[in-house]
Amino acid sequence: MIAKSTGKQCKNDGRNEFAGFCRHHAPILEKKLANTWKEKLKTGTLLITYGQVIYQLIRLAIPSLPELFGDGDDSVKSKRFLESKLFDQPVYPELPDSYSPGARVDWDGLKEIYNDIKAMENNPNELTNLTKVYEKVDNWFLNLNDFHKALLFESIENFKETEQNAS
Repeated sequence: MIAKSTGKQCKNDGRNEFAGFCRHHAPILEKKLANTWKEKLKTGTLLITYGQVIYQLIRLAIPSLPELFGDGDDSVKSKRFLESKLFDQPVYPELPDSYSPGARVDWDGLKEIYNDIKAMENNPNELTNLTKVYEKVDNWFLNLNDFHKALLFESIENFKETEQNAS
């Protein structure tokens, strides 16, 4: 492709999704190519935004959703995994004012959601799974018991207030 601005041959690599043209010179006015480009941009933006929301949700959940009685089950290993990925230092739970005996959190489910987001970030071809991740997050939240839902909502409200005060 000869660049109009310089009159010289373009040295950028051609891309399959742009019919062999480089990103800069792709004729994206062609309807099909323009729609493909717009869809990838829209989906990629949704993934990045949603991924950041999920990471923040996990960062809020870890300290605010304690396992109150005993060491918990094997799911706590998933909680430790998430801690290691999202925090630079050990996280200690915030103890609530009241307790709910036997309250457990599905850390395995949250770890699976984290891994799904990471897989999509590392492989753009996996973006079609975003709807499945939405469903997993909804199910994870709906399966929290009322005690943990209340603690998570309180943590989200505190975060929101802190962010607003910082602005």
